Amino acid sequence: EVAAAVEANPDRAELAEKLRKLVDEHPYLEPGKAMQPHPLSCWVVLCRESLVAGRIEQGNDQLERVQVGLRAELRPVAEAFRRFDVDGSGQLDAQEFKNMCAYLGWGDEEAALMDIDGDGKVSLPEFQAFVGAFGGVQQLFEKRRQRV
Repeated sequence: EVAAAVEANPDRAELAEKLRKLVDEHPYLEPGKAMQPHPLSCWVVLCRESLVAGRIEQGNDQLERVQVGLRAELRPVAEAFRRFDVDGSGQLDAQEFKNMCAYLGWGDEEAALMDIDGDGKVSLPEFQAFVGAFGGVQQLFEKRRQRV
């Protein structure tokens, strides 16, 4: 649908490219691609609908909302990660990871999902992707409150 809209009107190409790049970098924003729906996913859907309908200014506004929301969400996620990255290596080793999981009230299931590349460590991008797929930072801490 988006591709046809862009072909019909090349002015839409810039917005379509920005949206594609955003979803490529944060696939959990695509509806149905996350363990829990992410609150910013609805803005991705609205942006796509605006793009198809030719409402480029509205689509850009919706895209901006997603970008602002992501920046606001990634800050506390990075801060939380740094608190557990005691040695400052940029990755959580087994003990740091274990401490973080215990704090968040996560079991083995969540822990296994976080080490995306399987190297036994968790990087900040892996942690950010996990939090996004879990439904965002608010969902993450709500689950923690429920478990603790």
